[in-house]
Parts: sequence; C-alpha cells; structure tokens
Amino acid sequence: MLLDLTFVNLSYLIERRRPSGAKRDRVGHDLEKPQDREGSGQAESGRRKHAYHHGDLRQALIAAAYRLIRDHGVSQFSVADACKQVGVSSAALYRHFESREDLLRAVAIEGFDELARTTNAENARFRKGSASAIAAGGCGYVRFARGQPEVFRMMFGSSPNLRCDNEVHEHGMRCFGTLLDQLAARYGTDDEEEIKRHAFPLWTFVHGTAFLLIDEVYDHFVDDHDVEAMIGQATHRLLTPVPVLDEAADG
Repeated sequence: MLLDLTFVNLSYLIERRRPSGAKRDRVGHDLEKPQDREGSGQAESGRRKHAYHHGDLRQALIAAAYRLIRDHGVSQFSVADACKQVGVSSAALYRHFESREDLLRAVAIEGFDELARTTNAENARFRKGSASAIAAGGCGYVRFARGQPEVFRMMFGSSPNLRCDNEVHEHGMRCFGTLLDQLAARYGTDDEEEIKRHAFPLWTFVHGTAFLLIDEVYDHFVDDHDVEAMIGQATHRLLTPVPVLDEAADG
C-alpha cells in the first residue's frame, strides 16, 4: 500500500544530521558560510527580495516548494526554483536540508499536517463520534485531495523514496489518527484492534474516492455525481449504528 497502515512501531524518528562544517553563533543559530553567498554589497541586496531572521529560511523554503509542487507537480520541481522564489542562492538551501529529497520529505510532512487540520476542522462541526462528524472528515479529506492533487499524490507515493520514510510515515499515521479518535469516541473503546477494524473500510472508501476524482475516472462513468452525499451514505452504511449518538448529532 502507498501508506503502510500495518501500524508498525513508530517510536523513533530519523535523526537529522547537521551538514559538516556549519558554523554557529553564540546562541546556536546557523551562520551562512562565506562561500554560500553570491555577490556582495548592492548586488547581494538587490538579489534578495526578503530578509529572514534565523530559523525563518527553512520554513520559507518548505512553503515555496509546497507551492511549486502544488502548481506543477513533483516531477517538475527543482531546488533552484524554490530558492529563486525565496530570493536566496541554491547553496543556501543546503544549510537547512541535506538534499532535494530531504526538502520533499518536509513538504510531505506539511501536507499530512495540513490534511489532519482540515479533517479535524470538519469533524468539529458535529458531535464527536457521530456518523455526521466522521462523514464530514471524509469530505474534508476529499476536498483537500481535489484542491491540491499533486501534493496529495506526492504524500502517498509519487516520490518513491518517501514511501518508506519513517518521519513521513509518522505524520501520516497522526493524520489517520483523526479518524481513529472519532471511532474511539463513537464506540467507547480504547481497543486499538477494534478501532482499526472499523477504520480501514472507511479510509479505503474515502481514499479511493479521492484518487478516482483527481484522476477524473468518475467523469467517464457518471455525468453528475454528488460526492459528498455519496460519502455520507457510505459512511452510515459502513458504521455500526449508534442511534442515540447519530440522532442527537443529526437533530
């Protein structure tokens, strides 16, 4: 599967190594090496469009890479383009990332975190654990995929080296945890295996729907389809009924 959902032990993260030779100031911030600078004086100030405090550049590069992948896809993404958007040299990127793949890892993590925020916001509109809350989260999941399909594809494996990356996997599981949390509240249990049994059919349906939509497969079979209504109907069918909870949420 593109996202390994076997729930292996995720008790560790990949340790990030600082590039050798990086200088640091008295409070531990990275300092730019002289050879990383392109030009000097007015040429340098003219080339840089933005001034960054220590620590800001890394997030700015992630945001630029995210936008480029969202708009053009990961296959067209280049480190040089991301650096150009931010207004720094390509060499400056390597003070914060070991490689292009390291930057893609950060973008995928940001994608999973944003997807989790989206589904949580949709869940929160309804009573926790209700079918309506779970269906709303599924609709948010699909809207995220439709709104930024290239980022969604990359998160789930269009960049092969990310498929088995432990840090990306952990953030993916945190995102999946938004559904698990809803189901735990619905059934009043902390039995992980039971919660998973309820979660897999729901996630499989919503995730498959997302890819069918962004690949435009539905368009070949159905001219007019209300995807959110379909998700709502499927959610109610896949869940074990809890009438008191669902009637209170829908009422």
